[in-house]
Amino acid sequence: MAFPGEIKNIVEFIKTKYSAENRSEFLWFFTGQFVVLLLNFIIIKLLTSLGTEDYGKYSLILTFNALLTMIWFGPAMQGFNRFFYDYIKNDEGRDYLRFISRYIVWSGLIFLTILIVVTS
Repeated sequence: MAFPGEIKNIVEFIKTKYSAENRSEFLWFFTGQFVVLLLNFIIIKLLTSLGTEDYGKYSLILTFNALLTMIWFGPAMQGFNRFFYDYIKNDEGRDYLRFISRYIVWSGLIFLTILIVVTS
């Protein structure tokens, strides 16, 4: 267990070693991870209260989502990473990001429609 003096030393080390921008980024990262941890506890509570039929549907939805993500979004992410910096060099980054945003939104809407049709 950390003692108050040790925690104070750690905080002082972080303040002197890292810039305000780095500390801000770390705070965002830490906050995001903490929120995910809290949501996981809520999800565990919800999953343990499901019956076998509902859990089977949940499992089917997760499997379908994983398959579609691997087939559809995996290559798209690779393409985004490959060509993004080329577009930035040519001052076309904004157009490229607009295209990718539309691709994600429309793909998400299509997959949501498919999911609703499959599960109903």
